[in-house]
Amino acid sequence: MKCENTGYLIVVDNDDRFLGLLTEHEITGKAMLQKKSVEKISVDELMNTNLPVASSDDTVEVCMKLMCQHHVQQIPVFEEHQFRGIISSDDLLREVVLMRNEVFDDHEEEAIF
Repeated sequence: MKCENTGYLIVVDNDDRFLGLLTEHEITGKAMLQKKSVEKISVDELMNTNLPVASSDDTVEVCMKLMCQHHVQQIPVFEEHQFRGIISSDDLLREVVLMRNEVFDDHEEEAIF
C-alpha cells in the first residue's frame, strides 16, 4: 500500500470476483485486537467484506450518503452484478469541488486536482 500510495487494496479471487477490501484501518485495528503481528494474519482475516455497494448508475449524493451511513471511505461499484471498481471519499470530494467550480465560479480557474 505504501509503495503504491494507496489506502486500500481490492481483494479478488482467481476468477476476478470481488471479495472485499483491505484497508490500513483493517490492518492496524484488527491486528491490534487479535494481538497478532501483521506478518501472521492472512488477508482473509483482515479484509472488510461487509461493505455497502453502489451501482454504476448511482449519483455522487447517493454514494456520499452510503459512506456516511456505513462509516466507510470506499464503496465497491457494480453494474449488473459485475464488479466495476471502487469509489472513494477522495473521488467524491474531487467531484464535488469540480461541480462547485462549474456551478458557482464566474470565470475559469485552474483545476485544483
